[in-house]
Amino acid sequence: MRGAIWGLIFCNLVFFAWLLLVPREESVVEMRSSDAGGASIVMLDEVRPEQLVPYVAVPNPRLEVEPEQLLGAAYCAELGPFASDGQATDFIVENAGSVALRAVQRSADGAVAYRVYMASRDSASEADALLAELRAAIASNQLGIDSFLIASGDLANGISLGVFGERDNALGVERRLDALGFDVAVREESSQRPQVWVMTDRFESVEAYNQWWLEIAQSNPALQGREKLCETIAQPF
Repeated sequence: MRGAIWGLIFCNLVFFAWLLLVPREESVVEMRSSDAGGASIVMLDEVRPEQLVPYVAVPNPRLEVEPEQLLGAAYCAELGPFASDGQATDFIVENAGSVALRAVQRSADGAVAYRVYMASRDSASEADALLAELRAAIASNQLGIDSFLIASGDLANGISLGVFGERDNALGVERRLDALGFDVAVREESSQRPQVWVMTDRFESVEAYNQWWLEIAQSNPALQGREKLCETIAQPF
């Protein structure tokens, strides 16, 4: 028993002596050199704090894709305008099978016109009397201005003095009749004309649409193609 105790004491003395006599390994850090000689190795204790490069966390590349981003990758388009439903139908039949297409009618603003008129009167008889007076003044001053009674609409019982494509021409009529003592006004009017467009189904991406559109444009060079908001389809819960 006494020998075991002396043996344990001897082992502890040897361990402490090893700790005192054997030199410890110093930590090192790699320093980037700005010259062409490359990197050098220095002791960590010899590096000044401002020379240390801060650790930058690397973002996790495995990010989850939001459902909205997946839906946003889809692409829808509309093609046109077609002059008639028949032309749109022929186009759909010719390109059936490659992508789902459907025709939609729309109204587009036409050219702006300028109407010269006199405001509505309280009755048709009053409007007739004013029209007769106006025509007599136009004839006596040798003015080439047409005039007629407006029978319906928001200017009913008023007098129309022409519709012009150029604003200056309408203002010229207004000035000549104002000089004769008639209260004349000018207003803009825009006409509506029908148009037919063809809507495409949802493409998986813009690249898929562009590839399809290149084939369509070759045989339909006058056709326009533009992006359209894809219709949202409600999904069951």
